[in-house]
Amino acid sequence: MDPSFKVTAAVVAELRQAVEAGLTERAAQRELEQRLKIKLSQPQVHRVMYRLKQEQVQQPALAP
Repeated sequence: MDPSFKVTAAVVAELRQAVEAGLTERAAQRELEQRLKIKLSQPQVHRVMYRLKQEQVQQPALAP
C-alpha cells in the first residue's frame, strides 16, 4: 500500500463506527476490507483509530 494514501471520509466514518462499537484494530481492518473493499495497512488503521479515540475522550457523547 502506498504510504501517501489519503484516508477518505468514508474510511474515517467506518473507523469511527468501529471505535464506537469497541472493535479492535484488526476487526476494524476486516470491516473495511469487507464493506468498502479497501485494504489499509495496520499502521494506517492504528493512526486513524488512535486519533478517533482521542477525539472521543475529549468530546464524550452527549447524554440523551
